[in-house]
Amino acid sequence: MITSLRDVKDGYILAKDVEVKSSRLIMFKDTVLTKAKIDLLRAFLVESVDVIIPASNQMDSINASNKKNFIEFYLHSVNEYKKLFLNWQSGLSTNVSDVRAIIVPLLEQAMKNNEDVFNLHTYSSSDDYMYHHAVSVGLYSGILAKHLGLAKGEILQIALAGCLCDVGMAKMAEGILQKESKLSAEEYGDVKKHPILGYQMLQGMMTLKKDAQVAIIQHHERLDGSGYPLGDKTNHIHFYARIIAVADTYHAMTTDKNYQARQSPFKVLDIIKYDQFGKFDLNVTNALTSKIANIGIGSKVILSNLLSGEIVFMNPQFITRPIVKIFETGELIDLDRVRSIYIEEVY
Repeated sequence: MITSLRDVKDGYILAKDVEVKSSRLIMFKDTVLTKAKIDLLRAFLVESVDVIIPASNQMDSINASNKKNFIEFYLHSVNEYKKLFLNWQSGLSTNVSDVRAIIVPLLEQAMKNNEDVFNLHTYSSSDDYMYHHAVSVGLYSGILAKHLGLAKGEILQIALAGCLCDVGMAKMAEGILQKESKLSAEEYGDVKKHPILGYQMLQGMMTLKKDAQVAIIQHHERLDGSGYPLGDKTNHIHFYARIIAVADTYHAMTTDKNYQARQSPFKVLDIIKYDQFGKFDLNVTNALTSKIANIGIGSKVILSNLLSGEIVFMNPQFITRPIVKIFETGELIDLDRVRSIYIEEVY
């Protein structure tokens, strides 16, 4: 419904992308509008927008309740996955149906309620990293697959493969999994075997299709041939694996581990899109960028110069380099122009 901006209220949802006269995209479809976002539209002299008006005027309280329920569901799912992983470590066989029972209902709730799942790293801990990582990568992979327009059956298989991509880690020595310092070259060589071990553990599982099994063995491959275990390149890497590779890398880099502190989502996006350009599928990285962008405007951030502020504008071409309004001074810093400063934390 086309609505004058003066009549738009908090909670309305954009039905279409918003562009200014220069055809510059300033806000994405499906963005939930807040006062800050409405003010930003006014600043760009937007007069009207195409919006969806939520059916209930209790949207804020409903959303808060839904988010709380989703996080509780997520944490319960992580705990259930942990039980399975410990069983695999003890030598019990892998049952894909058990994993499906964990990840599919969680994914369906996330998609049904349009949950912002890409901040789940904030609930992880270094001690339980392995279990949070599995559930989060499964969710991220499924959400990205949906964004890329894949069919429901494919989405579920990709989510399953994402959740199972590190199942081979159950065959690693306990000392490697619990090590608090960086792995030695020999230990890292052992870890690089986990995609093959996982593939072997899942052979003959009828509930996991061949494409998903291939994705598990290839999820650490890179388009430029720099990945492992086989060093495959571009056309030899299954599209499912390309999706999981981005999901896996994003969660790993934004999460605390025993040997490495987490980095902010924006810095990780910068690394994936630019520093590691050519390693990841561009369509998948753009999908991740779009999902992060939808939750970016209005986010409170700490910059690398230790100043804190709020994101007021995001250029889709340089999403990791938004304009930030500094709380203390009101100054606007365009991180695309000031390249020496970057977002350190999102809170």
